[in-house]
Amino acid sequence: MRHCCTALVFILVLALTPVSARADQEPPRAVVATFESSSAALSIAAPNPEDGLRLHINKSIDLKQKGFWSITGYKLRIERGVISDPRRAHLGNREVVLLKAQQYLDNRRTDAGGQDTWVALDLSTMEVAGRALNRIEQDQRFAASEGPKVHFKWIYGLTLIDSGEVEIERFRRVRVSREDQEAQSRRSYEAYVAREHDKKARDKEVAERTRPLKSQIGARLCQTKGAIRLVAFTETAGVGNKRIQLRVQEAWEAWKPAAPRLPLTPYLSWEDPDHWEVCN
Repeated sequence: MRHCCTALVFILVLALTPVSARADQEPPRAVVATFESSSAALSIAAPNPEDGLRLHINKSIDLKQKGFWSITGYKLRIERGVISDPRRAHLGNREVVLLKAQQYLDNRRTDAGGQDTWVALDLSTMEVAGRALNRIEQDQRFAASEGPKVHFKWIYGLTLIDSGEVEIERFRRVRVSREDQEAQSRRSYEAYVAREHDKKARDKEVAERTRPLKSQIGARLCQTKGAIRLVAFTETAGVGNKRIQLRVQEAWEAWKPAAPRLPLTPYLSWEDPDHWEVCN
């Protein structure tokens, strides 16, 4: 039953995970300037499922709002992180991507009055549009539309104050047939079963080889339980060395070998030798 469930997991993961081939990763570049955009028509580009794009924002891009907002200290920030398949658009004769911006005041993120604010970035020239866009869902006249109820509207002007750093990754998605997915899932599952079988065989061999050593009177054994490492000594062994009686003597912090010994009252306990290891 367990193997059947594991096989089903492999099939689902492979069916839902897009297969991509990395084609081109450009060196990091900074945003250089703003360009006039309010008079250009903006139209959302139709998505291409095979043409993949990731933007690695290695350093945040900051823009200052013009007009009244310029004296308030508010600014827009395109935050660090990875943006997968950003929305693409045509702005006049430019091809741009639309990036969601967050409003900041004194380096603290603010609500921006509920506005959903976006910035257009030309990846070929590394220039941003000189005005921000507001994405709203109403029936009014707007600069562009991406659907029956979702529209973009030009709002306040922008000035670049921190050019940031952007790394562009372009790749092509490869379509995989159902037959290829099933064959790949079978190969992955068979490899998984083989690895599990080999691991169990190795664990069994190590247990059989070390069990006599652990059963010797006075053998020093160790066991890690979470953040605690216990040290014990073999007192006696049961029939066939299947159980051993240990005197658990010491306790230490597992990941701090130089730390002082933890308080522990020594005690006797019958244990499975396969759950302990010979201390180095």
